[in-house]
Amino acid sequence: AAAAAAAAAAAAAAAAAAAVPTPPTPAPSYKVSCSPNPCPCSHLALRPLFNKTFAPQFFAGWDGEMWTKNVFVDPYEAKLAAQRAAAAAEAGEDAPAPMLSQKSMSSVNVLSPAGGFKSTSEKFSLAELQAGTPEGVDPTKKEEYLSDADFLEAFKVDMAAYKALPGWKQKNLKRSSKLF
Repeated sequence: AAAAAAAAAAAAAAAAAAAVPTPPTPAPSYKVSCSPNPCPCSHLALRPLFNKTFAPQFFAGWDGEMWTKNVFVDPYEAKLAAQRAAAAAEAGEDAPAPMLSQKSMSSVNVLSPAGGFKSTSEKFSLAELQAGTPEGVDPTKKEEYLSDADFLEAFKVDMAAYKALPGWKQKNLKRSSKLF
């Protein structure tokens, strides 16, 4: 009877322990205890990077005019433009046209001689173009100054097939035919 009473008491104790809620496990601590407290190194690498308590409470939204309001104007270029306008005003002329920017300069053919390039309808021999760049020939388009027979001899394809090739293949063909 004593063993049964002890077993019943153990079962009651186990039931009472099961009824008591276990405390939740604490969140992981990112603090490391060093000997001097507070620690001079503060273990910044171990702290979480984003803490919800410091998150912004609202989003103000995008500024649609940001790119038009915040245009960079080079102060040196602005000063030069003002000097040009002042010099033109003294001379009694209209204000000079603005200088071309780098973006618009790329669309202008800078290699063009004063008279411009010759028309591609004017043809040169393959030997002349391989020897150098004749006067008035666009050095980036030497292949267009070749006659059809010379073009076939140099590239082994006609002009239409050549134009359909990717740029890197066109460059390789120009290199192999010594038109660079």
